Amino acid sequence: MELKEIRKLKTEDLNKELEKFYKQLVKIKKDIRDGKEKDVRKGLRIKRIIARIQTVLNENKKNNLKQKENGKEDK
Repeated sequence: MELKEIRKLKTEDLNKELEKFYKQLVKIKKDIRDGKEKDVRKGLRIKRIIARIQTVLNENKKNNLKQKENGKEDK
């Protein structure tokens, strides 16, 4: 998932995607441990996507807080 795609999503959608990728990560780790999956880098790719989603979520939270603070100052 590209960063551009992630930034377009709403917070609810980001949380759903985050949950989906966490489940995928658990499955990939289990498959690697059991020897079903040979590509170890899949886990790293999923971790990077999770980090991107978390970064965008944190940016959104900060922006929302700033907007609320600015709204209170204007009144």
